[in-house]
Amino acid sequence: MEVKFLNKENTKVEKTEGGFLNVTIDGKLYENIQLVRTFPFTAPNQYISLQLSDEDAEEIGIIEDLEKDFSGAEKDVLLEQLAIRYFTPVIKKVISVKDQAGCSYFEVETDAGPCKFVIRSNENAFIKLTENRVLIEDLENNRYEIPDLRRLTTKERKKLDIFL
Repeated sequence: MEVKFLNKENTKVEKTEGGFLNVTIDGKLYENIQLVRTFPFTAPNQYISLQLSDEDAEEIGIIEDLEKDFSGAEKDVLLEQLAIRYFTPVIKKVISVKDQAGCSYFEVETDAGPCKFVIRSNENAFIKLTENRVLIEDLENNRYEIPDLRRLTTKERKKLDIFL
């Protein structure tokens, strides 16, 4: 299997009116492409996989380093698409956590405003990235981040103890 590395010389990027991403690689058009970070936490702008948006998600190429391999409007479009796909509000305050019927209902304050979400109580929705950094994935695959558990109050941390 050969990996096709993409850059500004062999790839043209355009956003459609509907907000989708089309790319032309060596003259061949691919429509409705999705970007997938292969190392989303350690190197967010390196080794970005471009995939077809069908059920097979076939990879059509990889951007080795977005900062070096693209520039101008194309780079901006790619960064915008990544920001949309990987939108992760930061939890600033845990207002309440209630358990009911095998689910946990969260009410939080984020850097994007107030938010309510649900996780299954028996699943591993909490992913510890470091000792104090946590990622939470809800039932709808939305992600929320707590960058430093130590910045929460004792009362807030107590509400999360069962998950940590």
